[in-house]
Amino acid sequence: MVPRIFRSGPLGGPNREWVPLAIGALVLFVCAILLFVGGQFVSNAFKPTTVPTKAVLVPLATNTPVPTVVRLPTQSLPTSTPQPVIAKVIERSVNVRAEPSTKGKIISSLKQNNQISLVGRNTAGDWYQVNITGGAQPGWVFKETLQIVSGDPNVLPVIGAVAPTATKPAAPAATTAPRVTPTLTPIGGR
Repeated sequence: MVPRIFRSGPLGGPNREWVPLAIGALVLFVCAILLFVGGQFVSNAFKPTTVPTKAVLVPLATNTPVPTVVRLPTQSLPTSTPQPVIAKVIERSVNVRAEPSTKGKIISSLKQNNQISLVGRNTAGDWYQVNITGGAQPGWVFKETLQIVSGDPNVLPVIGAVAPTATKPAAPAATTAPRVTPTLTPIGGR
């Protein structure tokens, strides 16, 4: 009989207990390599690609004309339409006159609580100009006979104001004479 040196184990061979551990280590090693390679692939897939740019220098021409600045006309913005100024007659009867004066010719009359639209004012601001229905010309109503219902009468145009005339500027005065500064002396010795 031959002496046995190796003992048979559960896998049918002598001392083969290390084989499952070796296979497990090999599997873990292959998985680690796959994770590393796959991780590099995935991270490169999501990395933004940038293309390096170069600065290009363009030589300037020495005899190139400089463009002139052309100013375009400015457009005025549309202005909002002011709210109409509406007034109510507070007197029993009010005369509408041809001129902003109590001496002006009476061209119509208004009754108490009539509402009228004001279209202008005189220079002093104590008469308002109104358009009379069926009238050939606008009329004037005294301010104190009306109550403003809506709007701002200060935005009404001034009717009959004299436009300033352009005057020639005065020639500068000659200043060749020396200036004399008077000296004050006290009177009475104080």
